[in-house]
Amino acid sequence: MITREDLVVKSVTDYAKNQIRDWGYDENVWEWRERFDAEEMDPFTKSVIGAGFDFTDQGRAAEMGSNLKLRTYHIEFAVFGHSFDLGRNISGALVEAIEQDGCIPVIDYGDDARPVLHAMEVLGVANNRAELADPQPWEAFLWIVSAQVEDCYLPRVP
Repeated sequence: MITREDLVVKSVTDYAKNQIRDWGYDENVWEWRERFDAEEMDPFTKSVIGAGFDFTDQGRAAEMGSNLKLRTYHIEFAVFGHSFDLGRNISGALVEAIEQDGCIPVIDYGDDARPVLHAMEVLGVANNRAELADPQPWEAFLWIVSAQVEDCYLPRVP
């Protein structure tokens, strides 16, 4: 069985990758990383993107008399731009896509047909440049896209 958090992480990751491609950035100029290791960032030849998730919200009842659960997640996308413009533009494309759609679909990866279970509502999104005092080469053009989403779902019974 795939956990709720795994469904959300995979769905958000696939959504972000597709949006970056749809905005005209092919994988010749960026790559997605599940984790960041300083040794793997050298040589720094293209922009690097990854996401972090905060699932600490324990949730609450979505409605009385129902098992529906409502949880709020905080997602941060780190965009390590290979250049100032590329970092700003890729992070900006992510923000625009998330704002325009207003939701992020949750996919059922346990089903080979990959149906959309539902969509998480976007509560807000922001884009900020992280200016570090003494950055490594890959940190010089770091942008952080923060999104807050609300997930309303029926918990699975094992």
